[in-house]
Amino acid sequence: MEEVEKGSVYHDKHCRKSSRENKIGIFSMLIGLNFLGLAAFWLKAMDIDSPPSEMRNTIIFFVLAIVFLSLMKFGIRPYVKKRKQFAESFFSHLKKIYFVEREYVLVQKDDNYGLLDTEYISLMPCIYSKLDFKKIDRYIVVEKDGKEGVCNAFGKNIIPTEYDEIVEYDIMKRCFICLKGDKVERRDKRGRILSDLLQ
Repeated sequence: MEEVEKGSVYHDKHCRKSSRENKIGIFSMLIGLNFLGLAAFWLKAMDIDSPPSEMRNTIIFFVLAIVFLSLMKFGIRPYVKKRKQFAESFFSHLKKIYFVEREYVLVQKDDNYGLLDTEYISLMPCIYSKLDFKKIDRYIVVEKDGKEGVCNAFGKNIIPTEYDEIVEYDIMKRCFICLKGDKVERRDKRGRILSDLLQ
């Protein structure tokens, strides 16, 4: 229990962006898109005989759009930098990996593993003794206390770690095959139990 609590500290603190960070991103994006729309409008309205002032206005709107859309990224950089510094001091090991055509940060603390996105937002708490990215396509088979479960590519736990083995994903029946003792359970992609079959 103590290990789970220690591994959850970062996740509890950084599982989402702060409200101020979200406001900066949303505000910058909306203003940038507005200027981009104005620039597109002026560009569409222009013709070969348009005065230079219209061309100047179009360029100004494009520049402003680029500035505010850039602010969306650079305005949140201090928050990302702060999370990165905390992650580097909190975890014993960080490694960038690619999974399902996305980049993640695999983290380790003691003998447990977790997952962050590239902005160091926690997707999966560092409470699992094993993360298997290859066993089932596009899903992560996780292990905790000797039991297996499944998380999706966003780090959400869809099948609890209560099975002796996650055998496979049955493509034909569109379900996970899960072993628990002498019993086979089938769960769909949302984690709902479809049937119990005694062996």
